Amino acid sequence: MPSLRGFLEGNARRLGRIRLGCGFSDCLRLFVISVFQGVPVAVRRRGSVVDSKLDGLTEILCSSMMIRVGSVVYAVRNFEGLTILNPDFELFMRAWFQPRKGDVFVDIGSHVGKYAIATAKVVGEEGLVVAVEPHPETFKALQRNVKLNHLRNLVALNLAAWNHSCRLKFYVGGTSSEFSVHRSCYDNSVDVQAKRMDELLIHDLKLWRVDWIKIDVEKAELEVLQGLEETLIRFKPKLLIEVWGKNMEMVKALLKRYGYSMIIVSNIFGSVSEWCVYLFCIPTAN
Repeated sequence: MPSLRGFLEGNARRLGRIRLGCGFSDCLRLFVISVFQGVPVAVRRRGSVVDSKLDGLTEILCSSMMIRVGSVVYAVRNFEGLTILNPDFELFMRAWFQPRKGDVFVDIGSHVGKYAIATAKVVGEEGLVVAVEPHPETFKALQRNVKLNHLRNLVALNLAAWNHSCRLKFYVGGTSSEFSVHRSCYDNSVDVQAKRMDELLIHDLKLWRVDWIKIDVEKAELEVLQGLEETLIRFKPKLLIEVWGKNMEMVKALLKRYGYSMIIVSNIFGSVSEWCVYLFCIPTAN
């Protein structure tokens, strides 16, 4: 059983999120969600009626919420989105992802724009952000967040990054994170347009530089990197990649071939059989 200290610290962290609300109603929603999330495990057993009811109410409260993180405003769609947009989520990124004014950032698997939108404000009008998100509904949320922040230096594209241009079938689970070309265990699927990123970045957008690329594509990182080979050779960007265990050796071999060194910057997460980590990759050869 969790200690009293752990219980109190967890509640304090949850209540601290109330400050993210854009207005009184948003703060009130965050307070109620914090109370729900603080219900002891002994009461809220997974799969129980209480657990189901609280989850349902939490989703309703999140569905029309607005939060502010620093200078960025986000529209929240669901509890998963609220969790991802929380500043405490993926804290390791702060140490490794440090774009500057004028940089060009490519966000592959942008989700609702947590990194793309914040980075667009950092790089300014001299820089550029390209946000690539294949999930149709998630892309709509990304577009809304771009509009909310009045950004003119962010290009959002409803595409899947791949090693060649084609139509791809993606399998869809219960959340926007359960969406991958390599997961065939879900009941639903959606066809999306896929494109080789070299073609998009160099030939379509005619980018003059690429300083950073983030890749979070639910097990498709190897195919994405295969479609970025010209970009890696020409621009030598820094990379932050979520890599799944089954792809690790192949990803390392490809990046080593293009003169990159790699550092694991996150704890291992996922299951024993399907673990993943984030790699920070920097060019070491000219």
